[in-house]
Order: sequence, then structure tokens, then C-alpha cells
Amino acid sequence: MRRTILGAVALLAAIPASSFAGGPPPCGPTCGPTYTTQWVTGYRCVTRTVQVDTVTYQTVPREEKYESYECVPVTKPYTYNVTTYKMVPKEVPYTYYECVPVTKPYTYNQTTYRAVPKEVPYNYYDTEYETVNQKQTAYRCVTVPRVYETVTPVCQMVPVCTPIQGCCGQACGYNTCYQPVTSYQKSYCTTYENVAQPYETMVPVTICKQVKKAGTYTAYESVPETKPVTVNVTSYERQEKHGTYTAYECVPETRPVTVNVTSYEYVRKPATRTVYQCVAVPTKVPYTYCENVPYQYPVQVPCYPPACGSCGPYGH
Repeated sequence: MRRTILGAVALLAAIPASSFAGGPPPCGPTCGPTYTTQWVTGYRCVTRTVQVDTVTYQTVPREEKYESYECVPVTKPYTYNVTTYKMVPKEVPYTYYECVPVTKPYTYNQTTYRAVPKEVPYNYYDTEYETVNQKQTAYRCVTVPRVYETVTPVCQMVPVCTPIQGCCGQACGYNTCYQPVTSYQKSYCTTYENVAQPYETMVPVTICKQVKKAGTYTAYESVPETKPVTVNVTSYERQEKHGTYTAYECVPETRPVTVNVTSYEYVRKPATRTVYQCVAVPTKVPYTYCENVPYQYPVQVPCYPPACGSCGPYGH
């Protein structure tokens, strides 16, 4: 804020007196401002770099001894009893039942139905047609004349005499010309129109009548007849029979068997391995920062004498 005010004052001091509106001050050169040099302190940003102590971490390998266990195969003989089964055939008796067909006569009463015809009376209606003359109204086409009035335009050429002007301004003769004149004349026109004219006439008409009549039809009635019938009926009876079948029995047999069995045993062995450890290492790193440094620069400041109180706007 301070630097802004000082810059505005320096700009105002650098403007000559003749650049103001109205020209130089009216009171003469002794009434104008005087300028003096004043030193102003400002600040500028200066970048600086310093070394700063810090701690970094590094991975350092080292050898470490430890004990490990290794699986080692060991083969030993192992004897065990093996039981096997052998299929031995033998005859086994059994009892079974067989269905045997047996045919015997069987008598039963059979009822049959026979169709016997007979005449049955019935009534029915028959349609009869009769033609009679009937009076009806018919229409015929009659041509009737009709007269109507019309107006027709007629064009006629009518002679018109036009005087011919001479050299002395008098008529030397007449010029005859024809002009068309349209007039209207009435005329009558006769047209013919077809009109339906009713009249009475005798027309033959067919009439339907329902006439009741009697008749017979042949119907068939079922009459039962019963008579004995003997037939052969075959049925099945169970008969007990005996037989044998071959069965196989599993007989166990035990025998010793020796095989080599491999097993794994843990063996303790010393070993070494590489272990990585994170170690803190002090070091210096560059650090850059900005510092405000003061400096001096001159500024022209106007000074107004107190005697110019009535010299216009430039003396205040």
C-alpha cells in the first residue's frame, strides 16, 4: 500500500505544469511547486539455497544363520497279509411255480337283440303353392316437355359516321366505320324430362300354404332273445416244481506280502540366508526458499510554498 502511494506521488511530480488544463499558473513562476529527492525503502524477493540435515532410509543386506528341516525319503520293507476272494461254483436246489394252461367247458345264457319292423303313423306339414292375380301399382316412364326462358347476347356491327376535318377547319366529308354493339335477346328453349307415372295392373303372385297331412314310417324295435351257449375257457393254474441252479460263493484266501514302503523323515540342517534391513542414514539435502531483501531508490516529491494561497488550484 505504501509503495502504491509513493508511486502515485512520483507520477504526479513528473507531470509538467504546462500539461494542466488552463496553461501555466496565473501567478508567475514563483508560485509553482518545487521538487526534492527522497529515498524510499523497497523490498525484493531473493532466492537462496541452503543445506538442510535430514534422514534417509537404505536397505542393507546381511547374512543370517538359521536351522532348516529337509524331507528325506527312507525306504523300508513292510510285510502285511493280503486277503483275496475266489469264486467257487456249487449247485443249489430251489422251488418255483409255473403257470400251466387248463381248458374247461363253460355254459352261460347269451341274450341277443333282433330288429322287428312295424308301421308307425305320424302327421306332417307339406308346402303347397297357388298362383293368384293381385292388383299392384306399377310405374312407367313418360317424357314431359318443359319450356324455360333464356337471355342470349347478340353482337351487331353498327355504322358510325366521323367527319373529316379540312385545312380550313371545316368538314370536308364523313368517314364511315363500323363498331360492335352487344344487345341481349330473349329466347325460349324446350327440354324433355323423363317422369315416373304410376298406374294399376294385375300381377300373378304365388302364395305358399302349409297343409297338414298324415303318413306312416317303418320303425325297427329291438326284441331280446335268450339262449344257452357253451364255450371252452382256458385258465392258468400254478403248479409247484423243483430245480437246481449254479451259484458262485466267494471263498477268502489269506497270504503274506512284503513290499518296499517309502516314507519321508525330517532331517535338521544348518543354513544361511540373506536378510535385508532398513537403516536410517543422516544426509544433507539442498533447500531453496525466498527472502525479502530491502533496497533504496529515489523518488521526486513536489513541495508547495505557503505564500501561494490565492494563486488558483495550483497553489494548494
